[in-house]
Amino acid sequence: MDRAKFMKKYFRKKIKGAQDFDAYARADYEQALVRARGLLGLEEADTNELNPLVVSLPEAFFKGSSVLFKMSKKNDHIRFNQARVTVLLFGEHQLYYYTALIDHERGAFSDDYTVEIPYGSIVSIETNSIRFYERGTNHHYIDLQLYLVNDHAITVRLKDVVVERKELQEGVSIPEDTQTVLINIMKFLRAKRGL
Repeated sequence: MDRAKFMKKYFRKKIKGAQDFDAYARADYEQALVRARGLLGLEEADTNELNPLVVSLPEAFFKGSSVLFKMSKKNDHIRFNQARVTVLLFGEHQLYYYTALIDHERGAFSDDYTVEIPYGSIVSIETNSIRFYERGTNHHYIDLQLYLVNDHAITVRLKDVVVERKELQEGVSIPEDTQTVLINIMKFLRAKRGL
C-alpha cells in the first residue's frame, strides 16, 4: 500500500498502523534535518556540538486544510497528519533554526524558514509553561524562548500536552523528558555565551 492510501485509511478509519505512521513521520523528520542543513549550507559535522532538536506539533499545511488526529490506545500519544516541524542545530559558534510545514500524508514540505544566530546574540533565555482550555481540549504548552539583540525573539514550542480538566485545575508540571531537554539546551547555551 502506498503512503497516501495508508494515511487516508489510518486517519479516517479505525485501522491499526501506528508503527507504520511513526516510520513515515521519522522519515519526514530526517528529511527536515537534511533540508535544514541544505538550506543553511551546512554539513552534519558543522552541527555536532549538541544533538539536534526536532519538534513537531499539529498545524494545517495550507489555509483551509484539516488537521486529522489519532490518539494512541493508551491515550498518551497523539498522531496528526499535518504538522509544523522545528529544528535546532548546534554549531560551534552559532545556533541554527529551521521550521517548515509537513503533510505526512504525502511527505510534502512547505514554507521553509531558516535563521543563523550567533550565540553572543542571545541576550536571554526563557521557559514558559502555559495551561489553557481551547475548543473542548485542555492544553499544557511548554515553550523555549530565545530573546536576541534588536528585540527579536524565537519561540520553540517543545510540547503540547493534552490533559484532563481536573489536572489542569490542580496544576501541571513539566514532563521529565522535556525538562531534561530544556536543562541540556540552557546549560549548553550558557557555556557558549560564557556564563
